[in-house]
Amino acid sequence: MKILLAQADADSREMIGSLLLSEGHEFIVVSDGSEVMGAMQENPDLVIIDANLPSISGCECCRLIKHDEKNRHKPVVMLMPDQDSAAWARFSECGADDFLEYPLRPHVIKAKLRLLLRINELYQRLDANHRHA
Repeated sequence: MKILLAQADADSREMIGSLLLSEGHEFIVVSDGSEVMGAMQENPDLVIIDANLPSISGCECCRLIKHDEKNRHKPVVMLMPDQDSAAWARFSECGADDFLEYPLRPHVIKAKLRLLLRINELYQRLDANHRHA
C-alpha cells in the first residue's frame, strides 16, 4: 500500500518511515502543509498528517483532502500532542478518521494502519462494484 506521510519533525519521519518499510508499504514524504495536496496526486491509500505542519496546518490539510470528492473516503490519521483531549474534537470536525498521540508507539501505529487500510480496501471494492453495476 502507498501511504502519504506529512511530518515536519525529522526524527518522527524517520521512525514512521522505518516502520512503514518494515510493514512492506511504500510511502511519500512531505514536510510542509503546502505540499500535501500536490502529494495527493500520487493517489495514496492512507494519509498520516502531523497536526503542527508548517505553512498549512494538519487540520486544514485534512479538511482539504476530505473536501475533494475522489479523496473523501481516504483514511486520514492525525498525529497529535499527548494529553490534548480538545484536539480530538477539532480533528474529528476537520474529517480525521483516527489519531495517534505522541510519544508514538510502533505497535499502536501498526495496528491502526492495518485497520484503516482494510477499511480503505473495502471502500475501493464497494466503489468498483458500484461502478460495475
